[in-house]
This record gives sequence, C-alpha cells and structure tokens, in this order.
Amino acid sequence: MSLDKHVTSLSAKCFFQLRQLRHIRRSLDDSIATLVHAFVASRVDYCVGLLAGAPQRRRQLDKLQRVLNAAARVVSNSGKYDRGLNKFRRHTLHWLDVADRIRFRLCVQVYKCQHSMTPGYLAELSVAAPKGVRGPRPLTDYWPPLAPYPICALSNAPRIVAPFFSLLT
Repeated sequence: MSLDKHVTSLSAKCFFQLRQLRHIRRSLDDSIATLVHAFVASRVDYCVGLLAGAPQRRRQLDKLQRVLNAAARVVSNSGKYDRGLNKFRRHTLHWLDVADRIRFRLCVQVYKCQHSMTPGYLAELSVAAPKGVRGPRPLTDYWPPLAPYPICALSNAPRIVAPFFSLLT
C-alpha cells in the first residue's frame, strides 16, 4: 500500500470513529476526550514518522490535520465554523499539530537511541557524526523547515547522521 493510500484509508477510518463518537456524545460525560484519544489520536500517531521524509507529504499532513481538528471539535462539542479551535486543541487538550507531532516523535526516538533506551538495531542507526567530518546526510536535511526552529537542534548537540537508504525496490 502506498503512503497516500494509507493516509486516505486512515483518515476515513478516523472520521468513521468520530461520527460514531459524536452520536453517543450526549450520553457520555467528560470521558469523551479519553475515547477520542484512544480511537483517533492514537491511530494518527501510529507510523506517522514515515511521513517525515516522504514526497508530497504536505497534502498527506493536511488530511491528518483535518482529522485532529475534527476530533477536537467532537471533544469541545463545537461546530465546523466556530472560533477558538486551535487554542482549545493546543492549550486544553495539549495536542500538537501533525507536523509538530512528527517532529516530536523523531526527536524522542533519536534521544532514546542516543541514551541506549532502544534495542541495539535502532541505536546503531543513530550515529553522531565526528566533529569536522561531514556525514552522508544529516537528520535535519530530511525535514524541510515548517517552523522557525530546526528539528532536534541544540546549539551544543552533536550532529546526527541518518544512514542512506532507498525507498525504491
């Protein structure tokens, strides 16, 4: 299955779950946020790191962002054109945008690899480049800047080199 078909299928499944949750919303109390997170947000987060370097990912990220916006509308019980959805999603639900979620997941994974908190086969893929030596391709080159800050960048952090691989078979 191609990545575009996967994202389309994922968004359709999530919208189905959101329609089901919206129907039973009146009979639930504050547990709707937990249900939405369990059925929708966890599906969006699953394998979303594959979109980090994918071509045509802007359209795919927009589809997933629409799913998260609809999920926040179900939790807040607001309409499609009501104002304040971004503030509610960020400050009340503490949900990141999809692009920021991907960036966060990659940073957490690199941190775990660098601090031996992952299996060995993952830790050996994340290698710090020696000072003064340019690696094949730094991790920051896989991510076009979507925000004013680079991915996983600290001023004194070592440069992480991602191994070369091809998605074509």
